[in-house]
Amino acid sequence: MFDSDDLDPQSLMEPAPPAWVMQEPEDLLERLDQIALVSMKTQDAPRSIMEKIVRLLRDFGQKQDLQRYGRYLLKRQRSRTSTEIPAVLPSAFLPEGEGEGEGPIAKMRKNPAFKDLFDHAGVRNLDDSTMRRLAIAHMQDRRHVLYQMFWSPEAALTYLAHRYPATWATNFRILYELKRRAPDFQPIRVMDYGAGPTPSLAAVQEIWPGVMEYATAIEPSEHMTQLGKYLMTDLDMPPINWQRCLYDSVDEPFDLITVSYVQTEVKGQDSRDVLVKRLWSRYCRWLASTMKSLADSTSHENLHCSFLPR
Repeated sequence: MFDSDDLDPQSLMEPAPPAWVMQEPEDLLERLDQIALVSMKTQDAPRSIMEKIVRLLRDFGQKQDLQRYGRYLLKRQRSRTSTEIPAVLPSAFLPEGEGEGEGPIAKMRKNPAFKDLFDHAGVRNLDDSTMRRLAIAHMQDRRHVLYQMFWSPEAALTYLAHRYPATWATNFRILYELKRRAPDFQPIRVMDYGAGPTPSLAAVQEIWPGVMEYATAIEPSEHMTQLGKYLMTDLDMPPINWQRCLYDSVDEPFDLITVSYVQTEVKGQDSRDVLVKRLWSRYCRWLASTMKSLADSTSHENLHCSFLPR
């Protein structure tokens, strides 16, 4: 008798799961941390906030209504952040692709016929690399349709269900790296620009517990403001100063400003440049900016362009 005579053919078609899948939850988390090989281990969102979100969603109504609003929200966001044919990061963003005196822009500069064009656009003082990047950003703006989301009560609750945990996790990751790279940095005064229900401030409190003494949230939507006030009540942090807009004058500059998923909602690269430069130069020491999606080439290009030196 051969050893294979007692084998079940069905068992050969359905291999057993890896041993680490059958581990206890604590051992599984440790194993996943080892697999990820990142500096930050698995982190849970604040329990008090997640319990409040679950309570709100249970009181909202039918699950089908929440899913329907979620599909609507995703469709509207895609109208701004997606294209039919996704673009890849152009070589113009690479240092080796910035040869001086090469490319179509350099040739146009040398052609006297285009002198009036450069003077009219007011870009003659920009180098070729900057002009290429701005041209790509303007092209992406033309390909997308800007949609201004108006947050009704249903849409705001849908945001909590579909976007809040991921937004909090993204901000937590960025701020965690900031703390690792600048261990002496203490954000005493913090502003969350475009706050929504303030997942950024919740992440700041998790990273630097007990450090924050003054917090400002800039959020034009009344429904988002109400949700943010409700979610942040039980956290050990100072009262949040809620504002509808950003005033020109502030008592003191902020130590940290978070701009979470805001830039792709601003129309035009020039407007994004003004926003970033104004926040950076007039209001804060550190600026943490989060784009719409890590896998979105448009967001990546806008991020490159916004931090170009002028």
